[in-house]
Amino acid sequence: MVAELCASAALAVNPFEHGDIGDSSDYRDPPNRIPERVDRCAFIDEFGFCVTVGMEEEHQRWLEANETAIADACPEGVRYMGTFVTVYSTEKQAGQYKQYFELDSYGAKDRMAAASRDASGDFGRLLREATRFWDTDWNAPWSNGLYKSAVDASIFDPPPS
Repeated sequence: MVAELCASAALAVNPFEHGDIGDSSDYRDPPNRIPERVDRCAFIDEFGFCVTVGMEEEHQRWLEANETAIADACPEGVRYMGTFVTVYSTEKQAGQYKQYFELDSYGAKDRMAAASRDASGDFGRLLREATRFWDTDWNAPWSNGLYKSAVDASIFDPPPS
């Protein structure tokens, strides 16, 4: 999944540069082959959440007005990939929305954390504005994940016993 997200991020047309991102002509289909390696995509940081009932349309309008600003406010090494609503999933407690950020290193995760804490900066301010739509009830579904490309991960078999 991570390799597919990294590859699609590199191959997709930037949706912020188009008026109606629902128009399928705004995107190129990825080639029918293994995508070229995307070296800059070391990790994908995922945040899953639910929007408070009755605030979904306002949340969508807020995203329409602010997604470019979120992308522009990302710290060095971080790229906002977008906020997505779940169409279908077997995950029952992961949240109906997912927000994805591409990170070029572990250091980018640290810079993202620092920018998130800074309420006076654009990134921290926008995150605070966005979270006002989130359902923060303790029982509301949510998720969080950090994904690394399997090609770059330290994967090894245990020694034979």
